[in-house]
Amino acid sequence: YLAEDLLKLEEKVLTTLDFNLAVPTIIDFLNAYIKRLLYNKSLDERCTVQKHPVLTANFDISNRTDIEERKHRKPKFMPKVMKPTEESTFLAKYMSELALQDSNFLGELPSKVAASVLVLSLYYCSVEVHEARVEAVTGYSFSDLQSCIVKLRRTHLESGTSSLIVIKNRYAKEGYMSVANIVPKSLDKLLPKYEDKAPKCAK
Repeated sequence: YLAEDLLKLEEKVLTTLDFNLAVPTIIDFLNAYIKRLLYNKSLDERCTVQKHPVLTANFDISNRTDIEERKHRKPKFMPKVMKPTEESTFLAKYMSELALQDSNFLGELPSKVAASVLVLSLYYCSVEVHEARVEAVTGYSFSDLQSCIVKLRRTHLESGTSSLIVIKNRYAKEGYMSVANIVPKSLDKLLPKYEDKAPKCAK
C-alpha cells in the first residue's frame, strides 16, 4: 500500500465513525450528574419525600371527625434536595482523578465510578444524600454502588502514601478549597447495612 492509500482509508474510517473516538470518562459522567442535580424541574415522585398530609380545600371543618379528616387528607411531597456545594464538587473531581489513576477501577464502568464519587463527596461534605434521588439521577441504587464506594474510600485513604500524592498535593491548595485535606468518614451512616472493615478515620 502507498501512503496515499493509508490516508484515504484513515479518512474513510474517521468519517464512518463521525470522528467519535473519545471514550466518556468518569469526569464526563460526573459533570452530567451534577447538572442533573441542579436541574430542579426534573424532580418527580422518585425524588421526593412524603411530608405530613394536608387537608383538601373541600373539607368541612364543622364536621371534623377522625374518619372524615383522614378521608380528606392527601400526602404532600417535598423535593429531596441534593444540591452539590463548591466544596463537594472540588472533592468529587479530586476523587475522580484518584480513581482514574488506580488500576482497581479498570473493571468498573465510568458511569458507576462517577456515581460513587458523587455520593461519597456529598456525604463527606455533609450534604444529605437521598438514595431515591441518586438512583433517579444516575440510574444506580446504593446496592449497585456499595462495593465501588468502599474501594473509592480505600483509595482516598491511601492517597497520601502512594504515587497519588501528586494529585493530593494539587487539591490541597487553597484554589481547590484544600479538599485533599478532608478526612474520610466511616461508611456506617451512609451504608448502615455494610460492615466497614477498612480503617476508620472519623465519624
